Amino acid sequence: GEATIVNVMYTFRGELIIPSTIGGYPVVALGDRACNACTGITGVTIQNGVKSIGTYAFSDCTNIEYINIPKSVDSLGAYAFYNCRTLKSITIPNGVENIGNGTFESCKQIKKITIPNSVTSIGAYAFKNCYNLSNILLGAGVTTIAGYAFYDTNITGVWYTGNNKEDIIIKSGNDELINANWHYGACSFNHKFSADCDKTCNECEWEREVEGEHSYSADCDSDC
Repeated sequence: GEATIVNVMYTFRGELIIPSTIGGYPVVALGDRACNACTGITGVTIQNGVKSIGTYAFSDCTNIEYINIPKSVDSLGAYAFYNCRTLKSITIPNGVENIGNGTFESCKQIKKITIPNSVTSIGAYAFKNCYNLSNILLGAGVTTIAGYAFYDTNITGVWYTGNNKEDIIIKSGNDELINANWHYGACSFNHKFSADCDKTCNECEWEREVEGEHSYSADCDSDC
């Protein structure tokens, strides 16, 4: 048998840990609206083994600052993180194929996002109203970006692992994305830095946030 988490109590406070097993059964999914409007949640760690995050799973969780998603996750539901307005960063696992409609809409504190090569489509309103989103690392696997996916963002730079944005069908309402400064041939997850405190990748000019003498475990780490 397998387990799906279907409901988290509204009264929950603090960091939420989604376990890999419950009662001896592997947890494979976080159900639709499982944590919807749980405003007491401040952070989320999902343990490895979980494969899918349902529709509206964390929508309106307005005090979440971080969500740790394991590599096992390959499905993100529509509006899964809608209006997580204090969420500062999130990693989309390389294995997710589709970013659904409104998945990250109104995540107003996210400044950068990496969309891995496994992703082939980005749904309508996926990043709409992400006011602070300025830089994107976009995998060459993306073939379609739906209407208004990046509407009302502040995108200035797109690091694309492909060679030409004309290879992507970009629907209307994405002027911020289209008019951004595109860097072709970006090095995806394998950025190289000469020193721990270097901001800019040696090979593709991808910039990470640094301040002072930071230490990183690996060349491609974005966080100190």
